[in-house]
Amino acid sequence: MSSAERKEYIIEDVQRIFILLMILNAVAITLYVMITYPRPTSEKIFFFIVFSGSLMVTNVIGGVLILIHPRIATMLAKPKPPKEKISTRVGGAASKIPLIKDLARVLEKEFRSKLPQAMLYTHPTVYASAYSLILITSLIGTVVTSVILYLMFGNIIVFTLNVVPLIIVAIPFIELRAKISSRKSEINNELPFFLIYAAILQSAGLSLYSAFERLIGKRILPRIEKEAEVVKRDYLFFSHNPVDALDNFARDNPNEKLQTIVLGYTSIVRSGGDTATYLSIKADDELKELGFRWRKYAETASNLGEITIALFLMLPTLIVLMAIAFSSAFSLTILQLYTYGFLPLVTGVIISSIHSIQPKFYNVYDIHKYVPYIVAACIPPAIGLKFIISDIYAWVSITLLILSVPIAIEFYREHSEIVKIEKALPYFLRDITEMRKIGYDIVQAITLLPRRRSYNKVFDKVLRHIASQLELNIPFRYAVERTFVRSWLCRFVFFTLSEIVETGGGSPQVLESLTTFINSVYSEKVRVKNTTRTYTVLGYATPLLLTALMVATSQILSYAFGLLTPRRVEGIATPPALVTEATLREVMKAGLLATALTAFAVGMVIAKIVDFSIVSFIHVVICVVLSLISSILVKA
Repeated sequence: MSSAERKEYIIEDVQRIFILLMILNAVAITLYVMITYPRPTSEKIFFFIVFSGSLMVTNVIGGVLILIHPRIATMLAKPKPPKEKISTRVGGAASKIPLIKDLARVLEKEFRSKLPQAMLYTHPTVYASAYSLILITSLIGTVVTSVILYLMFGNIIVFTLNVVPLIIVAIPFIELRAKISSRKSEINNELPFFLIYAAILQSAGLSLYSAFERLIGKRILPRIEKEAEVVKRDYLFFSHNPVDALDNFARDNPNEKLQTIVLGYTSIVRSGGDTATYLSIKADDELKELGFRWRKYAETASNLGEITIALFLMLPTLIVLMAIAFSSAFSLTILQLYTYGFLPLVTGVIISSIHSIQPKFYNVYDIHKYVPYIVAACIPPAIGLKFIISDIYAWVSITLLILSVPIAIEFYREHSEIVKIEKALPYFLRDITEMRKIGYDIVQAITLLPRRRSYNKVFDKVLRHIASQLELNIPFRYAVERTFVRSWLCRFVFFTLSEIVETGGGSPQVLESLTTFINSVYSEKVRVKNTTRTYTVLGYATPLLLTALMVATSQILSYAFGLLTPRRVEGIATPPALVTEATLREVMKAGLLATALTAFAVGMVIAKIVDFSIVSFIHVVICVVLSLISSILVKA
């Protein structure tokens, strides 16, 4: 897609989002004018001024962003000259100091083999010197600080501060291990797609080295592309032989699967075996492994979801019961700690755990870029609502809805586009394969298919766009590069087809293997989504049950404690009540606020499990609305 077309897409998306925000503000104005109808004229005027002001501010923010956002995007897209890292400069200077140099020699032995595996191309001495300098500097600082504190307070415990610099010794080891682990997992995620691509090119007579080289700059398999740059660097500057470059690359690669496959390939090349069959077999094995990882993810995510529901359903209720039973400031403090500390922390940990085990897809969602702007535009309406809604639970719930609805609508539009495209891919590839069997080449088949077959509106639009360029004799590769598609799986399919056309391959057997591969990937993805559907229903029910349980329990307990409240008798001192009405009100306010934020957190967890993105706010909207409705019905 050209930069001008991309800019038009950005402007349209920003306009659509802020039109939604303006509609929400207009609805809010209408509702609150209706609500305040019996009130005095002065209050009506005040409410109208507040909401009109928030609407005006939102429009101003939206207009400014519509004008400047494409320029910001263009500025950020400009390539920047590479700069030397500060740690490299500091480490190089520190390596000349004798004490640091001696300490760095001890550490660099451990770093020498790990740095290439972590793809940190820094000299081990420089890397070790940087951390040695930090260690010695922090050690001097903590020693001086502990001595000063001891002289001030006379407590020997302050010398335990000297243990803190020792943690710095572990930082480089943790960093290297994390980068190596990340590299392994990313390779595992992309390896099945790379192997089917390499097998297709091998059937056309191109080697595994050529498959690596042709991926550079295409941004289809980002992790494998970085690995390809390592292979190409070794070939150009060191080995000058593709097979030796692959051998050197495999020996330093931390991923055992890729290492075994590449070394096996080079052995077959040297012995004169059938490399195309070898890569096809490995691609089938990795496809089975991918299916196993999808099923394992579904089971693990469902277990994490059930733990989340149980935790978020039972813990707030128990805390509220404790706050009512032991009516004190400490009980309210515990409830606030849960709301503002425990809840965000646990939600972040659960979402991070789910993200680490999820199979990765590089779909394009523009809504991620606009979330900060939507949050900024929602601040004026939220401030306006605060002057009108005294109930903090209702205010937080409505504010979360104003924030979530535009994001949910825009994400749903983009996500449904991806789903429709991926649903059509297996049928499209099957049609291409059948037309290839009767004598059509791939370009002819893609040109004819829009006239003979309809898949769905979204995919038909993409296919017509590519076919129209092919009819103008634009090369298939350029036609694919000029077509914007959100679905990463679709981009991979069209990229692979363009490579088949360019390399002269494309036998029916090759297309059959590609069709089977894509169909299996799509089927596993749909199966996982169906598996997590039960958890989605339970997640929606969590805020509903939590709100109802909390309100009903507090009302029952308040009634019971009311019966136990001592009555005044003349001549006898009346003992204090077990629970005061003011305490119950404070506990209920804090409890309902915790419920609203719990509903928001549960919606984000559902979004991450089901739609692979926390920005899928349709689940957040449903959870918050159910929580709000539940509280209104139970109170009534």
